[in-house]
Amino acid sequence: MRVLPWFQAHFVPFSCSPPLAVSLPSPHLRYHPTPSLFIERQICSTTVMANAEAEHGAVVQNESDDPEATDLLLIKVFIKHKIGQDELVGELQGEIEGLLSAEGDDGEVLLTLDVSRSSKFASERCALAFKVSISTPYEIMTSEVAAADKSWSAVKDAPKIVGAVSGPGSATDTLAVAIATPAVDGIEKFLDTFKTFVDVVDKIAAVRVLLILPPIRSFMYVKQAHPYTSAAWAVISAGFKVLQAQQQRDAALSDLVDVMDDVCALVSASASREFHTTNPLRKIAAKLLHQATECGYFVQWYAKDKGLLERTVQNLSGSADPDIQRFIQSFERLRKAFQEHETAEIDLVVLRMVESLKDLKTTLNVNDMPYVDSACYDSDKACMSDTRTDIVREITAWVLRPIPSEDEHSSSPSAIEQLSSSSSAVKRSTASVLWLSGVAGSGKSAIAHTVAANLAAIGRLGSAFFFDEARANEQNAAALFSHISRDLAEAIPQWKKALDPIIQNTRIRRTSSVKDQFEHLILHPARECKFIGPILIVIDALDECGDDRVARNALFGILRERLHELPLNFRVVLTSRPENEIATIFTNPTSDVKKIALPGATERDLAIYYRSQLGDQPVLDGQRPDGAWIRLLVEKSEGLFQWAFTACEFMLEPGWETPERFETLLLTAELEGIDNLYRAILRSRFGSDVNDIRLPRFHAVLGRALCVRTPLPVSDLIALRAPSEKPETTDTILKWMGSVLTGVSPGSQGRVQAFHTSFRDFLFDKHRSGIFFIDPPTHHLSLAKACLTVLNKELRFNICELETSYMARHPNADVFGDRIRQHISGPLLYASEFWSHHVAEVTGEADPTLIELVQEFIDMKFLFWLELLGLTQKIYWAGGAMRTLVNWASSYHIDSLVHFGTDAERFISNFAEVIARSPPHLYISVLPFAPESSVVSQQYLSLFGNTIGAQSGKQQVWSEVVRTFASRTESGAQCIRSMAFSPDGTLLITAAEKSICIWDPESGQLLNSFPIDLIGPKVVVSPDGKFLAATTSWNSVVVQGLPLGDVLKNAKSSFYRDIICLQFSPDSKILWIGLNDGCLCTWELETERLTDPIELWDSVPETQYRGVMTISRDTRHLAFAPDGHSISIFDRREDSMEWVNRREIEINDVLALDFSPDGRSLVSGHLLGSVHVWDVESATRKDTGSSSAKHSSGVTTVSFSPNVADPVIVSCANWDVRLSDGASGSSVRKTVKGQNILYSVLFSPDGRFIITGAWDGTISLLDRQAVEQPMAEEQADRAFLSRIALSRDEKSLCASSADCSIHRFTVEDGAQIRSTGSPMRGHISTISALAISPDGKLLASGSADNTVRIWGLEPEDPLHEPRILDGHTNWVREVAFDHQGEHLVSCSDDYTIRVWDTANWTSAELRGHDLAVFTAQFYNNKNCIISGSGDETIRIWNVNSGQSIGNPLRLHNSSLWRIALSPSEELVASSFVDGTILVWDLESRGAARCQYMRHGIQFVESLLFTFNEQHLLSASDDHAVRLWDLSAEEPKQEGRPWEGHSAALNDAFFLNIQSQLISSADDGVIRIWEANESSTNPHSPAELQTSFPRIDRDGWVHSDEEEPKLLFWLPPHYRSSFVWGRCQSLVGSEPLQLDFSRFVHGDQWAECWTASSSPDTSS
Repeated sequence: MRVLPWFQAHFVPFSCSPPLAVSLPSPHLRYHPTPSLFIERQICSTTVMANAEAEHGAVVQNESDDPEATDLLLIKVFIKHKIGQDELVGELQGEIEGLLSAEGDDGEVLLTLDVSRSSKFASERCALAFKVSISTPYEIMTSEVAAADKSWSAVKDAPKIVGAVSGPGSATDTLAVAIATPAVDGIEKFLDTFKTFVDVVDKIAAVRVLLILPPIRSFMYVKQAHPYTSAAWAVISAGFKVLQAQQQRDAALSDLVDVMDDVCALVSASASREFHTTNPLRKIAAKLLHQATECGYFVQWYAKDKGLLERTVQNLSGSADPDIQRFIQSFERLRKAFQEHETAEIDLVVLRMVESLKDLKTTLNVNDMPYVDSACYDSDKACMSDTRTDIVREITAWVLRPIPSEDEHSSSPSAIEQLSSSSSAVKRSTASVLWLSGVAGSGKSAIAHTVAANLAAIGRLGSAFFFDEARANEQNAAALFSHISRDLAEAIPQWKKALDPIIQNTRIRRTSSVKDQFEHLILHPARECKFIGPILIVIDALDECGDDRVARNALFGILRERLHELPLNFRVVLTSRPENEIATIFTNPTSDVKKIALPGATERDLAIYYRSQLGDQPVLDGQRPDGAWIRLLVEKSEGLFQWAFTACEFMLEPGWETPERFETLLLTAELEGIDNLYRAILRSRFGSDVNDIRLPRFHAVLGRALCVRTPLPVSDLIALRAPSEKPETTDTILKWMGSVLTGVSPGSQGRVQAFHTSFRDFLFDKHRSGIFFIDPPTHHLSLAKACLTVLNKELRFNICELETSYMARHPNADVFGDRIRQHISGPLLYASEFWSHHVAEVTGEADPTLIELVQEFIDMKFLFWLELLGLTQKIYWAGGAMRTLVNWASSYHIDSLVHFGTDAERFISNFAEVIARSPPHLYISVLPFAPESSVVSQQYLSLFGNTIGAQSGKQQVWSEVVRTFASRTESGAQCIRSMAFSPDGTLLITAAEKSICIWDPESGQLLNSFPIDLIGPKVVVSPDGKFLAATTSWNSVVVQGLPLGDVLKNAKSSFYRDIICLQFSPDSKILWIGLNDGCLCTWELETERLTDPIELWDSVPETQYRGVMTISRDTRHLAFAPDGHSISIFDRREDSMEWVNRREIEINDVLALDFSPDGRSLVSGHLLGSVHVWDVESATRKDTGSSSAKHSSGVTTVSFSPNVADPVIVSCANWDVRLSDGASGSSVRKTVKGQNILYSVLFSPDGRFIITGAWDGTISLLDRQAVEQPMAEEQADRAFLSRIALSRDEKSLCASSADCSIHRFTVEDGAQIRSTGSPMRGHISTISALAISPDGKLLASGSADNTVRIWGLEPEDPLHEPRILDGHTNWVREVAFDHQGEHLVSCSDDYTIRVWDTANWTSAELRGHDLAVFTAQFYNNKNCIISGSGDETIRIWNVNSGQSIGNPLRLHNSSLWRIALSPSEELVASSFVDGTILVWDLESRGAARCQYMRHGIQFVESLLFTFNEQHLLSASDDHAVRLWDLSAEEPKQEGRPWEGHSAALNDAFFLNIQSQLISSADDGVIRIWEANESSTNPHSPAELQTSFPRIDRDGWVHSDEEEPKLLFWLPPHYRSSFVWGRCQSLVGSEPLQLDFSRFVHGDQWAECWTASSSPDTSS
């Protein structure tokens, strides 16, 4: 059997006998007027499909390694339709050897097609003629090249499909298929021409740089190769070879190749002419090369584009791509310019985006995104011409290498890669990284500037960012990705367009989170855009990215783990010193990384540099002829450009002779090395005597210049001098330092900083610098005192002279920028931001002067400082400054400062958002409402007499919440189910339904997050703090590293049940995994071995829902409670995986478990709100607390404090947080109520704080000490009224309270609400539904305790003993009476509906919904029920039969929440959990009428039609009640919403013939409103309420305008009792009484300051 080295089949135009004429009926032609033929070939089981008309003469290559003569060639012929299925004409097959023997004299094989019987061609005889040959790859290539010139002209005559249709009325249409002459792309000929062209351009387009050599006006030319020539050939040839390989013959591209061929030939033919000095020709040749290379990138994309087939069809009909046409036009203009030697600037067509940019419009203003101008590349800092050419050329070639296709494999280099000298086998579907590492002073930054400048010149630079340790305050990790994204937005309009929807969110636009910036500002637009060609990102001096550990770690994590998520077009060049921390990033990278260790500069490069900088030196040449003096300097440089740079700066300093300075350097012993050079320079200025009087001045000035947190100009450094220092001293010292510092020349306004960080490092190291050593703590003390002196002198009230308090900072504008520049000095700006940083660095004995300055600042200037920080948007840093103050004052036992700083931190954390939005409200809103006990308020409030005042109900002490540091956006608006701290408390890990997040609890910054999709995720941290384990799906767990959260162990998912428990072993080597069927697995992290499940016992009960399991911290004990069953406790045998000694605790309804740190106690939280403590050894109950101390709803989490000696338990349920004694179980204090429903809670590792996680993703940090101390103003007996029911006659009102009681009220004339009787008690968990019978005698209530209770409302029933209706097995969501009161309907989370007969209270069950039923109502004279469910359906039921009527309705893709019927029962309003409301007609089930409204994005809790059915009232979790006009085809909101509740609304009803409203909410207060929009509350000024009628959920009272005017802001403490506008009265709380008599606002706001004559404000 012969082995075939290669197989080739040439398909000539196939013919048919008779000629193929396809007859198709007219309807077929109407849809597919031009069907085309294509063939499918199968050789050695490899199938290839392509258009037949594009295949004639094409090469068919068998890709099998060892094809044989016995292999079959299977050919199928189809008619290809653009729409619809392809139509098989026929097929044939035969062995290759047999086909070869069947060739005729002309080498052609003619075989008859086997036509399918079902084909319309079954009656025709069709034959296929083709040629088959066996060739080697070399023979194939040779034959192709030989045929190229002959066949190239055929490319321009691209085959066309000509359809001939018979005349009108014909029964059939005949399609004649004409096939063009076979052709092969003649790419090789063009590429030969282009290669010659590149060689010519490399000569004529070289950059000739004229160097003026000082001090003599001599000059020299230095030739520098054009950066494009090294990569152009690879790119253009790769692009067009892709076309050849894919056999794509596009007419438009053929024209483009012809034009390029002509232009390249013209330039190549001119190579013999002497035009190297002709500047216009050289420029045009370079542009031609640039244009051709861009064409190469374009063709690579063009060939791989999935829409090519469609585009080719268009081109065949005469419509070529406009992009190609623009290329052709550009080449034509360049050719003309070259021929005529024109010098006019010719625009290049540089295609970076696929989409047309002509009509692109964007409204985005990206200028508000943070950007660091000083971090951009600077051509002046690039390498000298003709230096570092090899490394620059290598990096440039790496950047410009061809873009590989996504589907190329990395098993071996492709043809494209082989054309790139610097390419290797890589992961081609990812971004690439080049890491250039080198020692300090080796020239890394100069190379980075050079590469950036070169690539910018040809339109390939995306962005460049240069870190600088001396400017770490600006040029740091937190500024990187925002800067890069802004650069890309300026360069790429489509990038800007993709950013538009993202940065509408102010938080994202201004975020300092490195992770958020990368995801939102880089990844998102990168995924939205298509790119052609490479995009370079330069990041220089990565090792100097700042000392912010959080931001630095986040950046390093992204560089290591996430660069592969960028498109493969991105090329990232990184430079840094070869530090281990950075080297680790590239140890096992996820993206393609090329590493270059930068060698020292070559002697040639250094010689060129010295000659260019120092020029001709006759004296030196005479003393040391033949350039010996330059060679000496080169030798001393030891390959360091920084040494050379510093030496030249030293030798060229004004006032000195260059030869004299040269001799000074040479006379210095051991001159080699950068340290010795620095030492020599300093000795030449300040001597070497330790007693030299100049040294202290040097230390003071240089210490100040180098210890400031951000470089400052000389004038600012003078302002920050010590009092004893003369102003001229700073200037005198600095002007001598021009060889090592920038910004020190006379009259310079630049910032003073070291040319290179090596100088700073030298001075800060005593062993290296000797007598010149600068001791940082000493100078930080001086700077701290200088900053505080400036603050105390320059800070004043209303420093920027703001005219009005109404204005708020606009998210997209720098409102106060001009005023800041006009009114605030540079030293004051610096001092306001950095004074605490310098205080933090102070060590040693207490400095009395510093203490006095701090005390003065605290006593007189503190508020003015906050005002300034609000103006400059630095207010969020102020809390950290206060923590620094407290730590510093504590170390010196200055109690007064400790107390003030502690209170000030609370002041800032509570009010920073308000101050940032509008600084005047620091005085007119924040200060008046601060707690009475606030030290800040006590010290400053008396100075502001003309502000708003609280006449009653003023907050006495700070709330328990220290800070709320997670926003809904950051946590994905998902319920936080699990949390864990790192052992040292520096990291908080939260598990929500869509993400695992890592937080810095100190700052509240989100460090990293990872997507998951799980309703009840679990997370745990290892005892050594190195790992976190988290469930990522119901049966998968992953182990990630800390602090970055990088994946260390891939997810294990070989579990067959839900994971409900995770716990690390004490040595952090084993992860225990608990499953909900009572089985356990272990994951050995070092070996990644996963053990088989271990059964705890044989008879684990089958459970419908998840159970609860916990393992003690020492993994010696385990507790497991299957749903609805008792708790079982187990012990683990020592050094064994076996769990024994099971003991049972007879108690069920367990929702939460936790062991004490020592494993001796177990706490359990229960569905009915109880918290119990158990002795683990005996399994007996330890607590003796009464039931009155329990929560009012199911306990979601319990957690022990970390202190074994002082055990405390924290538990949460709904809004409540409660502390209990860990030994006795008794309550430590009254329940603390949160602002949101809570699902998780735990102590910080030091036990000082309690952290809570809420349903909306909010995380709150609570001060444990404050939680344990009851508030003075706490209302012990206040009812927290959340749900209400109103009788039909509007005379009776019932309200449920958070303590599970029900309160009764009488509604009197004028909507006066009066309490009647004592609370009714009976439910033992949250009451979720109330309904009053039509006759007003009965009240039905539904609860989370699974029961419905019936209460008598008549006065003769004093005991209020309810009737308990059992039947539901889960939470009862809604109850409703029919119109006659004869039946009651209830619905539940148990998927059922129950209909109760009120005569005997028997019930019938309705089943059909697949999930919880949230709402149900009677209609049609009690004969029907309409219900809505979490399964997103509405069902209609026949009450008598209990059967569903018709099919379920699915009107919207979201869970149903509430249903209301109109009085006539013709219309239904249904609301959904996503904020949508639908109003639809019942008779047609929405077919005739279905109106859509959007209340918001949260649950709509209440719906009510007006009497005339023209309006609908809705109340929602967004804190607002809205009225909708239903009369129009598209409903719209009528008037303003009713605003004032401070939490989610639950119910809203009309009162007094719809002239009033009554509503209830989760803030525990019932509100009575006027319906009339012009109504105002009589207890507040009417003119203010009319002009400022709105109250938003953030507490701002403002005008109803597009740009609202801000009147004042209310802290959360006051919002639930505040009455304003249409709100007339409250039930359940005393209204807040505010005094507006002295309140100034608007353009009079500055008059709030009543101590303006005090001396301390005039300075």
